[in-house]
Order: sequence, then structure tokens, then C-alpha cells
Amino acid sequence: MRIFVAALLVLMAAGSASAQSQAAGGLEEVLGMRSARWVDGKVVPGGAPDAGNSIWDNTGITGWWSGCATWYINIDWGKIPAPASGLDDHVLDGFTFSYGTNNRDFFGESFITYFFDSCTGWGNMGCHEASFIFKWLPNGLGLPTVPPGFGWIWTINVDLQGTGYDFLLGQELGFGMRRENFPTTGYTGIALGHRHPLNGTENAYDVFYPTFVYNGTWWFGSTVWATWPTELFGRDGQSNMTFYGVGARGNDTGLHAVGTFAAGSNVEFLVRDNGFGRNAYLAASYSMMNMYIGGTHDVTRLVGSCMSGFPMTMNRSPYGDYHRLNGVVSPYVAGATIYFQALLSGGQLMVPPIDASNGIRAN
Repeated sequence: MRIFVAALLVLMAAGSASAQSQAAGGLEEVLGMRSARWVDGKVVPGGAPDAGNSIWDNTGITGWWSGCATWYINIDWGKIPAPASGLDDHVLDGFTFSYGTNNRDFFGESFITYFFDSCTGWGNMGCHEASFIFKWLPNGLGLPTVPPGFGWIWTINVDLQGTGYDFLLGQELGFGMRRENFPTTGYTGIALGHRHPLNGTENAYDVFYPTFVYNGTWWFGSTVWATWPTELFGRDGQSNMTFYGVGARGNDTGLHAVGTFAAGSNVEFLVRDNGFGRNAYLAASYSMMNMYIGGTHDVTRLVGSCMSGFPMTMNRSPYGDYHRLNGVVSPYVAGATIYFQALLSGGQLMVPPIDASNGIRAN
């Protein structure tokens, strides 16, 4: 899935770039709010996603939204609390996003949402971790007609759990939206939020061309805070899969698991690459170990002799700075205690330079 963000309606510029090519309306007022869930590519009635714990709540919506230009990427940024696991990343398995509209096109609205890591704003996009495209989203069609200058706010709740699209996200969040369609019977844009004292958002947002080239940093003056309302949901470990060996000597990357280690269940492992750009492997063993391997390796081994079929090569994410591996738990091992560890290696297994992860214990 690929996604972009478009919110280019600005009243005042905080950067030096010109906004004329982006102007598509102005600040619109909110008449009412609606919410829906995104399930299997369709919008259905419902509230918050059936996902993990809320790890970042920036959902406060003001009485305003802004029209926007099509295809430009608009990025809000902020700070996510550190995971309880002690690792650098959360596993994201759900999120919400909001937009305003008084458009009544029959085919609805289309947006792409982007997630960036190590994003500090002011032109620094950071690392692109995940993207999602949403088509045929609801607008004002079927709702009471609004007077000029007003519109409806829609909040879409997205559940990624069990879809295979969970992703890793660190503490420097960049959240982008890009409108994909051209409204013909009104405007559609991004809902505007309140300033949250703990979320680290600034009264500014970055605009990037569709080519990901920086266009400028913008704001709305003192009328509203330039932040996009959203909420992130994530998990730190599973009920029968727990972390161990976090912070072991020389181990700088993080291994996560999504799913339940039970017969017939799907389990996904994700490991951060940290810009390493090499291969990733998942090791599994019936025994635990804590042995530091010095020299050019400089890692701590946390698993014993590998089970048959391991280590297994993990797959690099097409967008993000991580590798992943999916598998169905065999009934022959479902009840056993098994230890997992990931390894990043320069080509073949254990060929320097290498890095290793924390361990995860199943059962």
C-alpha cells in the first residue's frame, strides 16, 4: 500500500516558499462530526479500532478545518512516549485520522496517510515507515446540507491488527496526509486540532511536493494550532510472548512480535534495521543463553542451539527501516517454551559487521 498527504491550504507562511500554487480555499467551520471504521477496504459504522493500547492521543478537534490542494504532502510532527519495553520502537497496529468536507461527490474522498520516524520537522521528513491509501471515504453526501463556510468532520478508525500491516515507529513521529481526488461540489481538507501540552507538536506543518521535495513550513496564525488530529494504538509484547535481554551488551537493534503463540495462529516478527542496510535473520531455540561475543562481532547471544529450520531470513519492508517475518505456529511447538533473537549481518550469517537484538520468549 502506498500513501501520501495533502493539506496545502495556508493563510500564513512560516517559511520562505510561496503558497499561491497551493491555495485551495480557506479555514472552514465545523457543523458536526461523524466517525466510521475502515475494515477490509470498506467504511463501516463504528468507533475506535479494535487494536492495542492508545500510545499517542492527539484527537482534540477544534471548530475548524482547512481546505487543501490535491497531491501535496502535509506533515505534522510530535513526540511519542517511550515504550514500556525499554526498546526504541512501538509496534503500531491501529490509528485514526480526521478530515473536513462539504463536498458531496458520489464517489467520496480519497486520502493517503504517511508515517515517518526520526521526523523533527522544519523540512526534516525523517524516515518513511508506512503508508496507507483510503478510497471512497464518506463526505457530505447524504448528510444535511451545510451553509457556505461550514463542513462536516469525519474521523476514520483504522485497525491493522491481524492484517500483516503492523509497523514499527519510534518516538519522533511525522504524520502526513495527502488528498488524492479533486472535489467538484465543495471542499475537502484536513481537520485542525488543539495544542496538546505533552505531544510535542508545534504550531506549524511542513509541505512537500508529490516528489517528496520540501516546499516550506506553514501555519494558520493565532486562529488555530497547526496539528492534524490523530490517535495511535500499539502493543509492547503479547500475553504469551515477553521480552528479555533488553540492553544486552553490543545489541543495538530491537525485535518485536505480533500475534499469539498458539497452534494455528499467525505470528509476525519485526526487527529494526537502524539504517544498517544488510540482511536480517531470526534464530529460535529451546534454550536461552547470555554469552557476549567480542572482537569484530561485539554482540550478546541470547539463544542457544538453533531449532531445525532456523535461522530464517527476514524480509525487508518496502518502505520502513525494518525487516519482518510471518509464520503460522505449528501444533508441535505451540506449547513449548521457545526463545527468539534477530541478527543483522553483512551478507551471510555472522559475517561482520553485525548487530543483534533483544530476545523474545514464547510461553
